[in-house]
Amino acid sequence: MHKVTEAELLFRAAYEGYMSNSKSTNAPTRLNVAETAYALGIINVQYGYRHRALNYFQTAHDIFDAQLGPGHTLTSQAADCELMCIESQLKQSLQPKKYYKSDGRFCSKPLWKHSNRCYQCDKMFGLMTSFRHHCRICGESVCRTCSAYHCIVYEYDPIKPSRICEQCYHRGF
Repeated sequence: MHKVTEAELLFRAAYEGYMSNSKSTNAPTRLNVAETAYALGIINVQYGYRHRALNYFQTAHDIFDAQLGPGHTLTSQAADCELMCIESQLKQSLQPKKYYKSDGRFCSKPLWKHSNRCYQCDKMFGLMTSFRHHCRICGESVCRTCSAYHCIVYEYDPIKPSRICEQCYHRGF
């Protein structure tokens, strides 16, 4: 079981408080629920609990879509994260139980995507050109330039920041 941070406790308390007053049709309150759900989704992905994160991202996506419209940046970011979690869960269901940790978290390292080109800039990987790296959040093959960001991903190392791609960085991880 992971050590719960103070930020996570505050987000959970806010989310539960918002949800207990969910009958409120106040638009700013609904947006607060969506923003809090999105933050909790990110925290759960970082800890390796993608099944929990999916519920938070679905909530955020539904509210952003209703309040801001389908073309808004926040709506599409929440939808992207929701799809990432769904894809991860589908892949997890096909994997042997040896990839699960004792507390139910899934280690996604075996699901890293191997490609001859960078997922983001389409640069070719090779001996003399660019080395392949993998984003610790989405698992895509990316070049050094596109994976220059780092954040704590508890699934891999709770102390040392892990390499993540530019897209995951801009999603808020």
